[in-house]
Amino acid sequence: MELKEIYSKMKNLEELASLDSSIIEHRLRAGMEGKIRAAQSDLPKYVDMYKARVVQDSVIIQIKGKYGKEFAEISKAFKTLPIDFLKVIDDIGDSILKRGGKDRYTSHEHLMVMDELNKIKQNYKISQLPVFQAKFDGVGPDATLKTALLTQITNQYGNQLYSAVTRGEIGIQAMSVGFSGKRLPVVLYNSILPSDSYMLPSPVETITINEKPTKESVKEVLLSLKEKISSKAS
Repeated sequence: MELKEIYSKMKNLEELASLDSSIIEHRLRAGMEGKIRAAQSDLPKYVDMYKARVVQDSVIIQIKGKYGKEFAEISKAFKTLPIDFLKVIDDIGDSILKRGGKDRYTSHEHLMVMDELNKIKQNYKISQLPVFQAKFDGVGPDATLKTALLTQITNQYGNQLYSAVTRGEIGIQAMSVGFSGKRLPVVLYNSILPSDSYMLPSPVETITINEKPTKESVKEVLLSLKEKISSKAS
């Protein structure tokens, strides 16, 4: 089934699943309630199918360099999907600080990190995630929470957690913008490690951006990649 068909089926189920049976004429209500329950049961399957297919159909442009984030943000104007490869670091760090944690890594923050990782495992449907071990060597006393998290998570999970969250984000964000086309260009920035090839397609190109980008310079780069992106869609 093509992505367009999956998306259409998913939206139809979503509409049916959200119907309020109380406003349906009484003589039709029993039959419609059965259809609504069936839609609610089937919808998660099509959501998962959509997310898996959109990742499979993605064209990943890996961005490195000083201005990678700025490039990615500008690229959104050209119908790309900018994704932060290190999003999980910001998510965990920001959540801990909002919950009253300190901007440093101690045993207290470590327990909070473990709680956040359990949430991430559930939210992104990660089947297995080894227990996060506290290893304070290599984390300087003056390190901020996020700096320490980057060291800890990279050392313990390599590229796997970053890749799993990236995979989940592609599906979530593609759904939020209603993407149902042939290929989705994903601009992946903060790519400090190669992504896991079992979770994500290999990048069609890796670009280093060390000069401040403009809308015109981003457009020029994306146009130069148009043939590669098109060939993936054929």
